[in-house]
Amino acid sequence: MSSFALPLGIFFAGLFLIVGKEENLVSIPGELDRARKICIDHISTLPKGTMIIFDFDDTLFDPKTVVGYVHAGGRDFAYGERRALPLYRALTQICDILKFACAAGMYITVITARPNTSATKNIVLANFRNQKMKLHEFHANDYYPQLRNFKSVLRKQISIVRPIGLTIGDQWTDVNESDYDWVKLPSIKEPFLYTSLMKNKK
Repeated sequence: MSSFALPLGIFFAGLFLIVGKEENLVSIPGELDRARKICIDHISTLPKGTMIIFDFDDTLFDPKTVVGYVHAGGRDFAYGERRALPLYRALTQICDILKFACAAGMYITVITARPNTSATKNIVLANFRNQKMKLHEFHANDYYPQLRNFKSVLRKQISIVRPIGLTIGDQWTDVNESDYDWVKLPSIKEPFLYTSLMKNKK
């Protein structure tokens, strides 16, 4: 599979050059709408049980926007520890992709660059529960704060066990192989959508 990808949002590219940096935030919602349609169209062609991989931060949720808290831990304040877990603003378009994939019988996996701790897992699960989303498999970074390209290595390892139909994230480290299809979501610094799914389309 070729790693060549066509950028989407050419209109926004021209607009960005004209009006400047503040236009970044305007283009991103439109690109996320495109991502939702492209991903759902692709997932609808995959056999049940295919793995769909999501990043967590700035993919499914915006960690910079806390909308509330839930508490985890013992309810006995005298002897137990009660922790507040942040609930983040959901990125609706990408959560829609996950919900569609789950309903279609796909195997949902999250790989996050956050440290591999119980706190990380609890935060991820709390946010999934808040959005009524299902998660089948979870991986975090054993090498934190280093990356060591661990996501790429991990994807190659788990693809031996289960086929990967799509990987979705906002960083190139979320999608940096050419062995399966991928969607690179827009970010503030790079506000356009890139995907292997468009390479054969005009």
